[in-house]
Amino acid sequence: GDFYRDVAVLALPLRGAAESPRVKVTASSSFQGSGGFPPSNATDGVESTRWISDGSKPGMGPRPGHPEHLQFDYDTPFTAAAVALVPFRDCGPKEVELQASDDGKTFRTICSFSVQPAKAMNAPLDKEVQASFFRVVFLSAYNYRGSSEPWNVQVSEVELLAQGQKPGRSGTITDLAVKAGRA
Repeated sequence: GDFYRDVAVLALPLRGAAESPRVKVTASSSFQGSGGFPPSNATDGVESTRWISDGSKPGMGPRPGHPEHLQFDYDTPFTAAAVALVPFRDCGPKEVELQASDDGKTFRTICSFSVQPAKAMNAPLDKEVQASFFRVVFLSAYNYRGSSEPWNVQVSEVELLAQGQKPGRSGTITDLAVKAGRA
């Protein structure tokens, strides 16, 4: 009769994955309540997790004189063509800048864009930018549930995309050993 069984698991590297630079993501601040909301939550590919900047009451959210940011430090220069961003439903980012740096100290603004409340977006750059350091800078955020001012900024996912790359497809899996159950 019909007999079937799996005899092997075949794993192939993602095309171009070998050349993908490794990236470390840090934040200007992180909210520590409820076990913490680290910057790695905004790059884990899981929209239900999020990074939250420090701030626990109205007026502590980002503003032009006190922005918050997520910084991407690449081990080799990366060429960005777009920024993909998924805001969290509460205190999502409103006005955002992308900045780049070659030395990690002096940053130049590449572009600015506005984010709609709770709406995922993909912001293409006018031209590709190559740098070793990028910052996604949050100049303002939406207010928290009827409060008069934002408490913080909350980001479900953010990703710098190479030319032709789709959001969520970077091939970069953070904490692979943990997610594979080996740590």
